[in-house]
Amino acid sequence: MTRTPARPVLILGSAPDALRARDWPRAAFHAIVVLNTAWQVRPDWTHSVMSNDYAGPRPAPRGRQFLIPDALVAGALERAGGILACGPTMALTAGYWAAEEFAGHPLIWAGCDMLYPDDGPSHFYGRGEADPLRAEPTLRNLPARAARLWWHCLKAGCSVHRLSAVPRSNLPIPRINPEDIGQSSQALPAQQARIHPRIAEAALQHEERMGLSRVARSSTPGPLHVVMSITELDTADALWLRVMGLPPDLHTLRPNRRD
Repeated sequence: MTRTPARPVLILGSAPDALRARDWPRAAFHAIVVLNTAWQVRPDWTHSVMSNDYAGPRPAPRGRQFLIPDALVAGALERAGGILACGPTMALTAGYWAAEEFAGHPLIWAGCDMLYPDDGPSHFYGRGEADPLRAEPTLRNLPARAARLWWHCLKAGCSVHRLSAVPRSNLPIPRINPEDIGQSSQALPAQQARIHPRIAEAALQHEERMGLSRVARSSTPGPLHVVMSITELDTADALWLRVMGLPPDLHTLRPNRRD
């Protein structure tokens, strides 16, 4: 008996190219998760996840639309190793929740490249505050935090993809084209084969020695004033990049700087 492939879940952020998501058919997705203001892009969203410091307009859910309580996201983060290990920014925190809620489904991020130029629009609605560029020690290396999330999603049976018009991203997961959304579930075996299990174990042990999992926080923002060794954090970042076969010196891209 042929098994029907699991339909992907769209995780939609607020970058300028999030507006492309208006053209994608609803039937292509099992669910549409919108982050903060992204509910304004797709009125047919199914799940809304907002940071606990979000002060913008909020949607009024209708039918089978759900506002996800912060406690549910926080719980997923604690089970995944804690907010400091996971990285306190929306594209990442929502991903950990989605990997639990939609285990076995491909996860596709759009409008979540976490690139914030000094000039021009930073979000689909114009200029906005750059969530992941707060002075957080665990956000010094966004690609490393994303690599950890990638590993976590694959362990939950979720392949991960980036529907983005930009070639470079602080979310260094495989790009996918809109016309290939229906084939996203086929990528899981090849993505899982990228994992280096021994390095993943070393990364988890290093986090435990650092005490990252012992710091309990709610799911998102507010500065995390934690004393930690930047050298040890850099070691953890390099390990997570290696877990997924990414260059260990990969670092956060700044659009208006020469990287």
